[in-house]
Amino acid sequence: MGGRVCREEVKEEKRRSPGREDSLSSADKIQRFSKQSGHNVLSLARRGLKDAPGELWELQELEKLNLSLNNLKALPPQLGLLSNLLVLNLWGNQLSSLPAEIGQLRRLRVLFVYRNRLTEVPEELGACTQLEVLSLANNQLSSLPASLSNLTRLRKLNLSHNLMAHLPGCIYSMKALVFLDLSCNRLENVAENIQALLELKILIMEGNQLQSLPRGLCFLIRLELLNLDFNHIRDLPEPLPSTNSPSEPHPGTWTLDRFKDPCKESVARETAVPEPDRTSSSSNDPGSHRQDQNHTAANFRDAPSVPPAEAGLPSPG
Repeated sequence: MGGRVCREEVKEEKRRSPGREDSLSSADKIQRFSKQSGHNVLSLARRGLKDAPGELWELQELEKLNLSLNNLKALPPQLGLLSNLLVLNLWGNQLSSLPAEIGQLRRLRVLFVYRNRLTEVPEELGACTQLEVLSLANNQLSSLPASLSNLTRLRKLNLSHNLMAHLPGCIYSMKALVFLDLSCNRLENVAENIQALLELKILIMEGNQLQSLPRGLCFLIRLELLNLDFNHIRDLPEPLPSTNSPSEPHPGTWTLDRFKDPCKESVARETAVPEPDRTSSSSNDPGSHRQDQNHTAANFRDAPSVPPAEAGLPSPG
């Protein structure tokens, strides 16, 4: 009997509520919502928010916060109060900048700010030295601050669909990178310093204005996928000098004894792009190109070491 009365009260409460709660503007609503997630995870995605509710910044125990797919144009300095955040999802808003106080999120490991309107990144982000995954794709960035060279634990970085004509120098210090997406920018060249990123497994630079490649690419012996589609590349790097030493060459050195043309062979051997079916499609087939994009996107989507729902990631469907 008691359970039945309780269910009736819930139904009555729903009837009194005008539609679904698209905006959590009161302390009571946001506190109730956060408790349902154990006070550690909170998703306010797809709620039409133009401003983050003020009560949000009182939830200093939050570890994962999802504010994606709203209409946020700015975030207040109070963001820095959420010092326990591990995952912050801000993708699909209208943010033109990030507050300097984001540098106070010293435990942050995953940050998604793609599909916004960022024209710059605050220097203070370099203080988030625990970051492992960072996506700034689909913004209006032409550079990154030098302070991001402090992100030495960063493993996955997505800078695709921006306005970069040169690879930011701070990237060469991110020596833990295994995934780097620079596609659809305005890159004209890549410095020889690229050889410092010895852990790279996936490097995507399609859709740029590259005319040549640095010899340093030949040192990236862990590369599994190298995508250079839709550029203006005319020549590959000259072969590295051969050696007559009978000892095993340095891991970062390819010799003429191993490959006839080490750089050309590396493009074919060290990438994971499957051989196209010559009977049914060509290497320029848009369908196969989309499959490659889906493959690399899936790699980045699965980047966090937490389930997608908890990380605030969009559902694969």
